[in-house]
Amino acid sequence: MKIRTTRYEITGKSVPRELSGFRIALFSDTHNKDYGQHGERILSLLEAEAPDIVIFAGDGVKKSAHSTDPVKGTERAAELFTAVAARFPLYYVNGNHERRWQKRSRNLPYFSGYVRQLKAAGVHYLCNESRYIAGGALRITGLDLPPKYYKMRGGRLTQLSSFIGRCDPEAFDLLIAHTPAFFPDYAAWGADLTLSGHIHGGIIRLPFIGGLISPHRRFFPRYDYGYYEMDGHSLIVSSGAGDHKPRLTFNNPYEIVLITLCHKEAVHGA
Repeated sequence: MKIRTTRYEITGKSVPRELSGFRIALFSDTHNKDYGQHGERILSLLEAEAPDIVIFAGDGVKKSAHSTDPVKGTERAAELFTAVAARFPLYYVNGNHERRWQKRSRNLPYFSGYVRQLKAAGVHYLCNESRYIAGGALRITGLDLPPKYYKMRGGRLTQLSSFIGRCDPEAFDLLIAHTPAFFPDYAAWGADLTLSGHIHGGIIRLPFIGGLISPHRRFFPRYDYGYYEMDGHSLIVSSGAGDHKPRLTFNNPYEIVLITLCHKEAVHGA
């Protein structure tokens, strides 16, 4: 299993001067995959890059909508995130698979135990919560949407502030949102940078066209992979580092994303 490193630079006056050079690693959609003992394949890539923080954008576990086993598909996940959190500040949000795990009441004690294990390991588990770091210059918010939002065919997320409150115009607002589908609403809310996964790059990537299909069988998803910008607000969508089903990969490798923030004036030497 080969995992590539993809790099982006976010440059602009919205990046505070004190965050210029700040490095963020993003990965997503590991789905309980085996990365070697203590997640060594992921951890070695992160250690080689030495980011300031690591973001996990959801779907650490593997859960089908019809799963009745409260543990199956979760055994390796906590080991991976425990290992990463021992080395880097790690911020984790739920994806639709974590939400599926919670769906059955008999699963709740097991899901709660998983979350407790993450928190005990030092993982910053953000369930519609925010954390300020870098002296308050950077605010990290984790969005946790109910399952119905993953099934929507179009539509808007106009009530975003009811989940995560208002943005902070005095800080660089980094939003972690598992699904990129509502990027216009993330931008309208005020997220300077949104980090997402979920789409798995569109499963099969066609030259000059992009991703073919989303995990919910939507053809040609609009925000399938890579970098997008809207009115000065940025979105980065990772293809993910794993799968919940066998993936017919074509032009669509697994990845860890490295993002460097650059203050615009700092770039020009001012």
